Amino acid sequence: MIQAVGVLADALAELDPEGAAAYRANAEALRADLTALDAEIAAILEPVRGAAFVPFHDAWPYFARRYGLTLVVEIEPAPGLEPSARYLAEALEKIEGSGARAIFADMQLPRRPAEIVAEQAGLPLFVLDPEGGGLSETVNYQAMMRANARTIAEALGD
Repeated sequence: MIQAVGVLADALAELDPEGAAAYRANAEALRADLTALDAEIAAILEPVRGAAFVPFHDAWPYFARRYGLTLVVEIEPAPGLEPSARYLAEALEKIEGSGARAIFADMQLPRRPAEIVAEQAGLPLFVLDPEGGGLSETVNYQAMMRANARTIAEALGD
């Protein structure tokens, strides 16, 4: 998001040259806020660094790398593609050997596949909100990311 802010500010400045200074000033303030958020999320997730992470779909690889989580497998094999029984069996095999402590569903997508995997693996199911708006506390991107980081830390912690 930090990189996207600059791109968006430049595009807006090009479309509206009179507002360019305001777009760039707002972008700098947002970059500072997002840099602080990055440090906050890193601190929240530090206790679970290296933990096995099993999210519902492929929205999380960058997040996992950034904050030191070990992405084991995604429950959904490809965007919008419901997992087959065979895929779920293979995912379960990976999960069982990984030391995973939880399975994560997404607020905006059907939970049943994640529920099945969690049940079969004997693990608790937690819900993440990768798009925002699903939780009353996720009023903006920063709040959404904080809430997700706290959920992950709670689920994977001791």
